[in-house]
Amino acid sequence: MTAVRWGGGATIATSPDAAVRLLEARRRRSGAGATLRIGVPIENEAGREQLERLGWRPVWQARRMEREPRLDWRPDWLWGQFSMAIG
Repeated sequence: MTAVRWGGGATIATSPDAAVRLLEARRRRSGAGATLRIGVPIENEAGREQLERLGWRPVWQARRMEREPRLDWRPDWLWGQFSMAIG
């Protein structure tokens, strides 16, 4: 069986509990000592707070870029961004 690589990609969940389960699975699959980075929009305050309570910590931030037409924006669903750009 071939191991599944997580790589960079979007992680979208409709609840904080589901997001944490996905991210913890990703962390386990990455292996001990691996660096795992995720991007959570600053507007997803509940998500950021929950992750920090679980030991995740912010290390970098960037401005979110947008392109018209605007999409329905659900920052509370985003727990990992694809190449740090959505919009």
